Amino acid sequence: MIVCACCGSTLRGTKYFTEMNGDIVCENCDASGARCAQCKQLFRTHETKRTLPNGVTYHPSCFNCSSCGKFIQTSDFYQTDSKQPMCLDCYEVSKLPKCGSCGKHISGTYYMLANKPIHDDCF
Repeated sequence: MIVCACCGSTLRGTKYFTEMNGDIVCENCDASGARCAQCKQLFRTHETKRTLPNGVTYHPSCFNCSSCGKFIQTSDFYQTDSKQPMCLDCYEVSKLPKCGSCGKHISGTYYMLANKPIHDDCF
């Protein structure tokens, strides 16, 4: 007996689909089931999901920072302007001012020159 990996129903006949990960799913789940935003695979029955405030869902193992690719395992994360997950480290760096001379982020003290922040070393 073959059962759908998504909804658990018994598959009858020949209308079923095989996911890239080898799961066999029914026609209904293939057409309307929730998919992970990262790997595009269907969620299995009772599978844990990480959901962003905008409703986009991820497998926990697919929940990676859109900037550095690091796995986000805590509940503390941010979203980019394009609604992608971002780790705390990358978010903090993205909010730091950029040097008007070299273009790198400034994390320490800096000077203002023509309304642009400048590193001590670049001044």
